[in-house]
Amino acid sequence: MKHMLNQLISVLISILLFLSCIITVVLFQTNTSLKSSYIQNSIQRMTITTTGENGTVTSPIFSDTIDEIYLAAEENNIPKEFVDSALNSTEIKNFFGTIIGQTIEHVVNGKAYDPITKQELDQLIEDNVDTFAQNSGQSLTTSQKEKFVSLAKSYSQKIIDSIPTSEQIITHLDQKLIENVQTISSDHLKNVFLLLTIGFAIILIPLKWQHQKWLLFQAIPTLCSSIVIIAIGCLLPGMSDIFLSAEYSLMIQFSNIIFSSISLSMLIIAGIMIGTSFMEIIAYHILKKVRLNKQQQNKAHS
Repeated sequence: MKHMLNQLISVLISILLFLSCIITVVLFQTNTSLKSSYIQNSIQRMTITTTGENGTVTSPIFSDTIDEIYLAAEENNIPKEFVDSALNSTEIKNFFGTIIGQTIEHVVNGKAYDPITKQELDQLIEDNVDTFAQNSGQSLTTSQKEKFVSLAKSYSQKIIDSIPTSEQIITHLDQKLIENVQTISSDHLKNVFLLLTIGFAIILIPLKWQHQKWLLFQAIPTLCSSIVIIAIGCLLPGMSDIFLSAEYSLMIQFSNIIFSSISLSMLIIAGIMIGTSFMEIIAYHILKKVRLNKQQQNKAHS
């Protein structure tokens, strides 16, 4: 009877460990991904424009405006490589990352921010035009640089206006959805589930100490939860289309980049969990083999 009760409790704790592992990883990733710094790092990995071998320029965002900028640059004898370098620069990506990060933080937790103005983007372009030229490997005359700055300034307001504000997104999204995101992104909930996960893993040790079976009771739910986490990670890219309508195509593009980054992080975490699980399983079988060898030796001596 005592053995059956121990087994039942151990199985129950293992199921709770399985669930808490999944929830903890999701909460940690959600909490991290909604911070401006994470969003900026995600956007740094994106490519705003790509120039093919035939000279064709493609862009996942600002497509119409980008086409106009390249056409105007060509008319002013400004190399495409220089425009590529400018649009894909760290400075420009940080600019967009800041806008998107602050917008999302305002949507999620109402954190106030000062909207970025056309003047700030204009100043950014003017201050970094020499850096753009250096990174592109192109030698531009002073006249070409001045023409590019003037050209970029003429499109800066159009680019800023194409980015949806937090108010527009809040109006479009269901209030209940926003409240749910606010709940799951809270530090308190994340820490509670982290402690629960650690607690469940620790409780299994005395419960299944005999024959080191606690290793299996920890490894199996961790391994199963990692498979679920991989499935969630694989489903994340493209999820923005579900929550944002086509009119927010720019925000969808940025969100997809962020979701892809979260997906990669979740796959890495799942990989670590799988590795840890296999190490525990291997350790269990090694210890089991050692125990059986000792039992055989004892029988032989007796």
